[in-house]
Amino acid sequence: MNKLYFFTIILILSLFPQIDSLGQNLVTNGTFESDISGRSAKDAVISHETAFPITGAGSMEFDNSTGNSSGGFYQDLSLAVNSVYRITGNGHIVSGGNQDLRILQVSFNGTGQENPAILVSNAIEGSDVAFDIRYTTSSTPNRSALEFSGSATNSVIRYDDLTVELISISITSPNGGEILEIGSIHNITWTNNIAENVKIELFKAGVLNSTIVTSTESDGSFNWTIPSVTEASDYTVVITSTTTGTVADTSDANFTIQTSAITVTAPNGGESWQAGTAQNITWNDNLTENVQIDLYKAGAFNSAIAASE
Repeated sequence: MNKLYFFTIILILSLFPQIDSLGQNLVTNGTFESDISGRSAKDAVISHETAFPITGAGSMEFDNSTGNSSGGFYQDLSLAVNSVYRITGNGHIVSGGNQDLRILQVSFNGTGQENPAILVSNAIEGSDVAFDIRYTTSSTPNRSALEFSGSATNSVIRYDDLTVELISISITSPNGGEILEIGSIHNITWTNNIAENVKIELFKAGVLNSTIVTSTESDGSFNWTIPSVTEASDYTVVITSTTTGTVADTSDANFTIQTSAITVTAPNGGESWQAGTAQNITWNDNLTENVQIDLYKAGAFNSAIAASE
């Protein structure tokens, strides 16, 4: 029994991340209470999947009522540079007066604060306030964490139901290598986690060629009639959020747009074929689909030779 009890204690302690002077990391499926430089982070129950999003019905409360800085708690989320995240949750100022609820980008150990943003402006002490913002990360590579705090000193603030989710669009077709025929219909497909509409554009050699649609539902599919453009193999498609221009994706590689072409090589004029004999009809094309072969007499349809070859 003693050995089992000792092993259990060691296992629980190993779940706790390292503490530094800026605050306590959020805990995965656990709780903690710790005094850090005059602040106390307590009553935290947070669960999350592989860094982000943070999800769950738990809360994080920080207490700097005996300290001299506004402080807060931070979570290393492996944030990508120049990316857009949706941050949601609820804040509650337990004490310390009305103030802004805010976030900062910091390094994984809580240093190098930058890129501040307001979650809730002038939140009222004692009231629950919800927030749902889009936050664009900086270009600094090692600012991978977010610090949640308030704007005033000597405060106790609780954050509940935090989620941090990368907003993204990912094109699946055309995504490189496709051959699209002018006049045909191609289904542009993508995945995304946004609610607003998207804009779809056609680029040639990295330069805007035309707008396919200025606004369409972000449902992952759009039927596109291939326009009459210069035949080339350096086209890409760009899909962009209509509300956040930095949320976008481009085809991974170039695709080709060309006219459909069929050239009959036999019979091609001058041949004399006897009725009842078997003859080899030959042609060249740049098609991927099957073809239909018909017999005409004096420019008028006579009969179908093959419905699909």
